[in-house]
Amino acid sequence: MTRVGAGVAVWSLGLGLLQACAEAPPAESQREPNATLLSAPVSRDLIGAMSPDSLLKAGIATYDQGRVDSARALLSAALEGAVQTADTLTRARALTWLGIASWKQGDFMDARQKGEEALDLKLAVGLKDELWRSYSALGLVAFYESRLADAAALFDQAIEEARAVGDEQGIAAPALNRGLIQFEFGDFAAARQSFETAISAGRALGDAKIEGNALTNLAMLEIQLGDPSSAISRLEEARRLYRRIDYLHGEENALGQLGTAHLALGDLGRAHAKFDSALALTRREGLLPEESMNLELLADLYRSAGDNQRALQFYGQAREINEKLGDETYAAADLRSEAVILASMGDLTSAFERAASALEMHRSAGARFQELQDLAVLAEIAQLRGRPMDVERYLSEAEERAASLDSRPARTEVALTRARIADADGDTKTVLAALEGAAADLASSDYPSEWEAEWLASRAHFQRDELEAAAQAGRRAVEASERIRRNLASGVLRTSLASARSETYSDLVAVLLRQGSVEEAFQVADAVRGHSLREYLAAARDAPLDATAREIAEGEELLRRIEQLNSALVSIETLPPEERDAETGRELAARLGDARDEYESLLVRMSARDARTSAALGGRKVDLRLVREALGPGEVLLEYLITPERLLIFVVTADGVRIAESTISARNLASRVRIARELIGRPDSDPEALREVLIELFDILIQPAARAGAIYQASTLAIVPQGVLTYAPFAALLDKVTNRYLAESFAVLSLPSAAALPLLRGPERRRLAASAQSPEGNAHAFAPFPSSLPATAVEAEAVAAAIPKTSVALGPEATEAGLRRALGSGGLVHVATHGALNLRNPMFSRLELADGERDLPEDDGRLEVHEVLGLAIRGPLVYLSGCETGLGRAWSTRFAPGEDYTTLAQAFLYAGVGNVIATLWRVEDEGAADFARLFYTELASSNPVAALSGAQRAMIASDDRSAPYYWAAYRLSGTGT
Repeated sequence: MTRVGAGVAVWSLGLGLLQACAEAPPAESQREPNATLLSAPVSRDLIGAMSPDSLLKAGIATYDQGRVDSARALLSAALEGAVQTADTLTRARALTWLGIASWKQGDFMDARQKGEEALDLKLAVGLKDELWRSYSALGLVAFYESRLADAAALFDQAIEEARAVGDEQGIAAPALNRGLIQFEFGDFAAARQSFETAISAGRALGDAKIEGNALTNLAMLEIQLGDPSSAISRLEEARRLYRRIDYLHGEENALGQLGTAHLALGDLGRAHAKFDSALALTRREGLLPEESMNLELLADLYRSAGDNQRALQFYGQAREINEKLGDETYAAADLRSEAVILASMGDLTSAFERAASALEMHRSAGARFQELQDLAVLAEIAQLRGRPMDVERYLSEAEERAASLDSRPARTEVALTRARIADADGDTKTVLAALEGAAADLASSDYPSEWEAEWLASRAHFQRDELEAAAQAGRRAVEASERIRRNLASGVLRTSLASARSETYSDLVAVLLRQGSVEEAFQVADAVRGHSLREYLAAARDAPLDATAREIAEGEELLRRIEQLNSALVSIETLPPEERDAETGRELAARLGDARDEYESLLVRMSARDARTSAALGGRKVDLRLVREALGPGEVLLEYLITPERLLIFVVTADGVRIAESTISARNLASRVRIARELIGRPDSDPEALREVLIELFDILIQPAARAGAIYQASTLAIVPQGVLTYAPFAALLDKVTNRYLAESFAVLSLPSAAALPLLRGPERRRLAASAQSPEGNAHAFAPFPSSLPATAVEAEAVAAAIPKTSVALGPEATEAGLRRALGSGGLVHVATHGALNLRNPMFSRLELADGERDLPEDDGRLEVHEVLGLAIRGPLVYLSGCETGLGRAWSTRFAPGEDYTTLAQAFLYAGVGNVIATLWRVEDEGAADFARLFYTELASSNPVAALSGAQRAMIASDDRSAPYYWAAYRLSGTGT
């Protein structure tokens, strides 16, 4: 791994360049020339006994093994010997490889100096066969100095020189590096072609290093484009090649990329194992720079997982190594990372001490942009410490530094920091002044910066009672948030991002309600839940899916290109002015502007041509009229919006929409839901304590709607929860006046959003359901583990007893392939098994089934969320009787922001199922079988929502399973019909 840029740390996991495997000019021999020499420290006597050419070969092989310091000693001896013997060829090669060794250690100035000296020597004596190596090596230096235009020209020159002498290896290696330039410029298709061409060339040449590096770079690209599964197989192949030629640098890079791929898949354990293996490898070989970076990767991993203590531990270890290496810039960056974590933990004194030390070290090292970032962090810490004079001092210094850097990212960062601090202090004048002063920079900035600037502006205008200005800025903030959210990794729905920014939406709702715009407020509230891609696809199967898929893919590709171009531009703009590649900066800025225009034009075009496709791209708003028309007789829809200090409830009936609210903070609401879950999820909980909390939640969640005079004439409540309310046991909420559970008074239906209702009940969905090719009464029941879960077999038999023509698959017959066939048959499907929740990435949560053809992804016994989303399911009902099949990431990470549209239940709904029943907590095995029997008995004469309600009421009336633990976990999502 190599650090990117001069003095600018880029620690974004998965963005590729951090661990991209650049191709150094290949060695003449890929085999180890002297095993005795390379297995032990190099002795002066041994070096003195070797010829310059042998020393050169030994130095190259030692470099490949990752022992850069030893390689430098050998290469320096080779250079000295070549000078003494007038061996020009060896002298030029030694200079080239000494430059590469300096590049590897991050000393780009020395690398460029030695590379240019080697090139001048080769040109002077006409070493045409060697010219491409020098141009390629100098291109690497330029690339890692963010001089992309120079790098591209040097790589092109290397290819031209290699072609002139017919050196196929010399054509392949620079072409591989040219792919990195294409990647940086957001030209992913060209980068892929370059990497694939290099793979073929490496194989044809028998050059394992070129082939392995090309595989690693292609894997990097696939991770960036959201296909980490494909990346893993390529990286394992690259590792086999690297091990064959003892290329330790390649092995370490591949391990780091594997860690990133597993992290993208949500497999935190495997990600840690790969990063840890890379760390062990660097420690074993004494590669201190690589060791520090692997430690920082592990720190980032634990920080993202919420384990701040472990993150601090790894940042501290990395810092110690960087200090040992004399690398103050990166040691100080580690200190700043520690400061940010400590501040988030409330340890403001320690946070200040570390940030102040980071500032002093960056000033000493002359790392000006890093210094600016330190000042911004110190200003925010000072604000938290209640020291306004220090805040102003740090911000003023940061503004001076930004002016000296003449850098758009620097000016943007300072302006947003000042506005953020002023917002926390309620200083609306300063918020607006800071944003106005940076308006030109913000206009050409990235979507996250645009989102924050507009959101802060909206808040300031609202506090000043400038409602129209607040509404306009709030709408722009929501639009920017939608664009960020639509930057999906392929196969991964990042719907939780809207919830992470839910305050943007709730602030706009507050403005609109103040203006009396209830319908638009309802639209914005529903947008918090996201416009799911699969929600659209499930509701409109007869749409031209090939065209739609292309349009969606085009939108995602454009957003990734925007992200990559912005990242590359920032890496240039944060360099000191005298070190910037102005030509590349202009080209990147132009490409970025074109990509943004193209993406925004796509949204407008799709919205005008096809509203449903617009919904898939994040441009669809809920139509209140359609929602009201979709409500059946006796149905009322309750949509919840959590704001920091109150809970808003939109009560939608066939006649209109009303607003109700509970005065409760988001934190207190989360606490009450958590307590209710903890009590209700155990059969032995104190009944009185449980009763008290269920009454309290009824008063918070239902009573305000009742006071609005809308629900007591209803028979069914359609609940649209948000955030923590996704896990609230609505069916068990207790009315203290009637002493009845909600399930005893109403049938309860759950919806992912209000916009889903007209889509799910629309004519297209009804037509598809009616055309399902399934004999009436057809059903399928699966129980793959009857030995460990004996009551699941009873469940399966209950389905067979209630529904004619039921096929039952028990034990080894209950395979994934069999379930896939059943789901496509158009009949009802009941699955009684384990549901495994992937905490890191809910897209890989799964149903466990019997082993089938393990080598086939479609029959490996793991039906995962992302696989369900790829199915076309026409059945009326899927009943998931498993452990927490209705849960997504938020509950299992203590209410991390998220709407759980990647749960197993929602995945089946999006794939086309009419209704899904899933569970919110682990239910006792025999109780689950009893509930299934009651449900299917009721289903024989009623619709699914009424059948669920009937089963719950029957359980409540029973002697031994009346506690909510046994019946309140079951939640129905879908049409209800």
